[in-house]
Amino acid sequence: MMGDAPAVLVVEDDLNIRELYEFALGNRGYTVVGAPTAEIALECVEERAWGLVVCDRGLPGMNGVDLVRRLRALPGTAVTPIVMISAWAQEEYRRDALDAGADRFLGKPFQLGELYALVDQMTAQVA
Repeated sequence: MMGDAPAVLVVEDDLNIRELYEFALGNRGYTVVGAPTAEIALECVEERAWGLVVCDRGLPGMNGVDLVRRLRALPGTAVTPIVMISAWAQEEYRRDALDAGADRFLGKPFQLGELYALVDQMTAQVA
């Protein structure tokens, strides 16, 4: 990444996975902030603009699909690119995420190169 990379909000309840995303994307030049729940993510979107939201489907409390619906209903994130990542990669879960407003779905497990390519592509659209 070069220049001012968009900020990425990572919503993932598993601390190890969240830290992996933060580390990997941070090394690519992104400013990355992690949120362990959908509720904290909603607080984060009130505080600043995001170039991309990456969220897990299986969150405690409000799940990722419901979070995507909430984000799409807010003026500040109505068009923010959203990538849903989940080990629940069956077709119905992919469809639910996309129907809720996610732009892309990435099934776990995946290679970091896939995440890099997807994040670079999605943030290039808003840069």
